[in-house]
Amino acid sequence: TQAAAGYVQAHHDDFDIAAWVRAEDGGIADLAELAVALALPVADVTPAERAEDALTFLANTDRRWLLVLDNAVSPDTLAKLPNSGRGSVLVTSRHRGGYDAFGGELVVSVFDADTARRYLLARSCRLRQDSGAADAVAAALGFLPLALAHAGAYCAARTGLRFREYLELLEH
Repeated sequence: TQAAAGYVQAHHDDFDIAAWVRAEDGGIADLAELAVALALPVADVTPAERAEDALTFLANTDRRWLLVLDNAVSPDTLAKLPNSGRGSVLVTSRHRGGYDAFGGELVVSVFDADTARRYLLARSCRLRQDSGAADAVAAALGFLPLALAHAGAYCAARTGLRFREYLELLEH
């Protein structure tokens, strides 16, 4: 998700249309909102029909577009996506395998313990704090980059919250 967000931020000028779709539920709600944003006719149209209309629009437009499907549950999620037009689809998923039929797959692993500690300390703006406690937080979060980003941001925003206190919050 973070890599996809970074890509969108770095390349937003390359696209006329960019849409972020929460794909865990099939993305119907977000695609239906995209139909509204594209000024497609939506009166008396169900959300599923709006979503389908948005995908049809993307497949047939001359405009450059990017569709980010965040947290796809399975490759089946991609079956209805446009395979024509001037667009690109970027998919994030915690589920590995089966996506290679749609394009290149980049596997992002968890951090190793040292990288996790350094990232957490830097993200929380607490480079001088107890690295042992940072190690404990990183381990408790499974060394997952997104979880570490959240923990670091939370500790940074709450300037008096120490890692040991954060661990206590995790346990409750």
